[in-house]
Amino acid sequence: MSCIWTGLKGPVQKEKDTDPMNPIFKRVFAILPKQYRAQAVIAGGAAVNLELAKDIDVFVCGITGSTLHEMFVTALTDAKIPSLVFREYPPNLNAKRHIEIIGSTGQIAQAAIYPSNESIECIADIDGGALGLPIQIIATKYSNGIDLLNSFDVSTHAVAFNEQGIQIQIPNTTSLTETPKVLNVHGVIRTLIRYRKICLRYNLAPDPAELVRLCTMKDPDGVDMAITKNV
Repeated sequence: MSCIWTGLKGPVQKEKDTDPMNPIFKRVFAILPKQYRAQAVIAGGAAVNLELAKDIDVFVCGITGSTLHEMFVTALTDAKIPSLVFREYPPNLNAKRHIEIIGSTGQIAQAAIYPSNESIECIADIDGGALGLPIQIIATKYSNGIDLLNSFDVSTHAVAFNEQGIQIQIPNTTSLTETPKVLNVHGVIRTLIRYRKICLRYNLAPDPAELVRLCTMKDPDGVDMAITKNV
């Protein structure tokens, strides 16, 4: 028995034939420092279809302000997680200590995966090894899984699982048999590319109205992206 939380109607019991928690997800949550597991969710593509996912995104909610951010990075450092590499040097921590503890090659990734969204920051990458997929540890200011999903740009990926194996959805989540909807725009080009990737990954027909809406928006530099130009 598992529970889907819609965010409006409350928890709804849903029978499942399989273990409510994927064993790979169990191992992923076990990687996190214990004190952060309860506020973490696996969300996005891996939560929708693990077999088609390119990686596993683990969001740790409630990381607000520099102090909590620092505590989280310190906890990750002290956990000595094999193959973990921070996206940037931890703030106010000695870089040499970081590299020695993690035991990495010292190669630090150059850019965050969500540079346009101040509420979401990719902290570190982990080589999935036996799990088969790389893992991204992402800190977010959103207080819970529902708030996080309400910030997602494409409806198909607005799905998450928490440590207990409870699936989380929002009213705007769409299934793999429904046309994807654009819920938020985190950079016109980025959202347009993600919308296309999701349609291709799950063999879904795009919504022409959504494409027109995206293509007629202005990009961050104010350049008109109207689809009628250069045709």
